[in-house]
Amino acid sequence: MYDGAMTRVRSSGGDSESFSVGMGLHQGFALSPFLFALVMDVLTQGVQEGVPWCMLFADDIVFIDDTREGLNDKLERWRLALETKGFRISRNKTEYMECRFSGRETELEVEVRTDSHVVPKVDRFRYLGSVIQADGELDGDVGHRVGVAWAKWRLASGVLCDPKISPRMKGMAPVEDKLREARLRWFGHVRRRDVDAPVRRCERITVIEGSRGRGRPRKNWKEVIRQDLGLLTLTEDMALDRNLWRTRIKVAG
Repeated sequence: MYDGAMTRVRSSGGDSESFSVGMGLHQGFALSPFLFALVMDVLTQGVQEGVPWCMLFADDIVFIDDTREGLNDKLERWRLALETKGFRISRNKTEYMECRFSGRETELEVEVRTDSHVVPKVDRFRYLGSVIQADGELDGDVGHRVGVAWAKWRLASGVLCDPKISPRMKGMAPVEDKLREARLRWFGHVRRRDVDAPVRRCERITVIEGSRGRGRPRKNWKEVIRQDLGLLTLTEDMALDRNLWRTRIKVAG
């Protein structure tokens, strides 16, 4: 399943060259979250509790308890369960929030700790994209979502509202996607030809390479096609069905 897995890093400067994944889980692979959850379930099966007292989403964990003493006990049991197996709880990202929904007195003399680290107390925190407040209100979450929406709009407004850019240019498919479509369309045309056709015989030509320059060697046509097929989850045999192939590689715009 993970044999020969490749990935790329996407940044503001563009995508990096593809490189192999030799350890860990392949980011972006559909089964990676399931495999990670499976491993976490096995590692923590002795300390997990039911919802809502213990909630896991990937490597984000929420503990709920009635007292600080109970919370400290959970933190210590989870710390031991993870650290004895090579994992650790991030001290810098761990924080706790106290909700005063009852008349119970606050345990002022009890500090929330993980090992020797004192866990800071907060009035609100963000979990899975939502802002949760100690007073149970929603204004923090609403304000956060509005701010995120405005930030995304500002990123797009430079292009959407630029009068110098013709409306016909907006909403078009990226050049890279159209180039990939053209490559795969030609590949399908070649793949459907008879094996003895001249264009198919070219596939079996052995090129005698001269000396290569310094740096990473450039990909040949077959390697690029193989990368395109993997990106779109296609197989070479799909190209034999012309209508199916054109539907799968078609890029709108």
